[in-house]
Amino acid sequence: MNSNTRFDFILTDEFQKFAKEHSAADPVMLRLKDLSQLPFDKELAIIQLECRKKAKRKIPELAEQLAYPTAVSIEQCTSSILAEFHASLFETDDNVIDLTCGLGIDTFFIAQKAQTVTSVEANDIVAEAAGFNYNRLGRSNISVVCDTAEHFISTHSGELKANAVFVDPSRRLTQDRNLRTYSIKDTTPDVALMLPEIRRFADFMIVKASPMVDISQTIADFPDISDVWILSVKNECKELLFRIDFRTKKEIEIHTLNFDSLHTQIFSYTYGATASPLISSHIGQGHTLCVPNASVMKAGAYNLAAQAFGLRKIAANSHLLFAEKGQPDSFPGRQFEVIDILSLSKPDVKKLKSITGCANIACRNFPLTPEELRKKLRIGDGGEYYIFATTTADAKKILLLCKPQQPTA
Repeated sequence: MNSNTRFDFILTDEFQKFAKEHSAADPVMLRLKDLSQLPFDKELAIIQLECRKKAKRKIPELAEQLAYPTAVSIEQCTSSILAEFHASLFETDDNVIDLTCGLGIDTFFIAQKAQTVTSVEANDIVAEAAGFNYNRLGRSNISVVCDTAEHFISTHSGELKANAVFVDPSRRLTQDRNLRTYSIKDTTPDVALMLPEIRRFADFMIVKASPMVDISQTIADFPDISDVWILSVKNECKELLFRIDFRTKKEIEIHTLNFDSLHTQIFSYTYGATASPLISSHIGQGHTLCVPNASVMKAGAYNLAAQAFGLRKIAANSHLLFAEKGQPDSFPGRQFEVIDILSLSKPDVKKLKSITGCANIACRNFPLTPEELRKKLRIGDGGEYYIFATTTADAKKILLLCKPQQPTA
């Protein structure tokens, strides 16, 4: 381990005792206490406790082993499950530059796959923490450079031996706080600005982006993109990854992935592919309702998924699919058994309430919000039943009462 860092105190008996005594304490209240007798920095010590609690959810295997330089370190870092996937995109003989080190979780996982990683961080205390962590974790194939990404690339591109780059740029602040989608061109460090220099030494570059980024616009902005990954965790879209390939040309592939505790759903297709699935209103009891996951929805690939798995669509704009017989193997989404098909008529609402007093509600191509529908039905939230409110191809408003089915492998 490097000596004389601001984080050496973490390894002392005094801090271990402090952490044990105050592990459950409220950080706000702890900051109000007189801890002047501590032989280390009070604020930095409290930050460790504060971040460790949050880290147990995102990076459980590393939570107690890392030094945290700032209170927001853990908020901005990559979760283990996504960092492991990032690392899988590199080969064992790759020499990688991570231009946005931060807490360094991506660097740490990439270094377990690649030959070497150079991790660049502009903030000196963050860079110091990263170096401390990598040494403590025994990652001798990582070197940390305290510099801005733009300056590092502009001054070193001619001498770098790396062949791959990873970057996780953050959104550049703008005056328009309501702007929901944006381009990688609106981020910092500026990937477009650095691209000509990176092209001189790298074979490819992986760019991480917000799920709000427009995929088609990004592909238009960066014509060397070869692959796009849309990553969701437990059906919540978390991020996009773009591979910019400087040495080979191929058709662009879109890969949708959804990670959950049991398995990973994967659905891939060639960018620009189209499909025209059969649209049918004839969904009935015993049929399997198939709801595409968040990654497929972000990709707009519901028609492709319907065609690939031989499913029908309830309506052109509902994006709810169904199978008349059995369950489609490896469908990228959730599957439900249709228990009943109801309307909003008084007899049907009464029938629904006789079956269950609560349900999970989703509305697709329907004039009411889930909250408005719940109030109209006068039922509680949660339970084993699901209600999908939608409009059929023949313009009927229906309620699909369903129960979840276990996915087929």
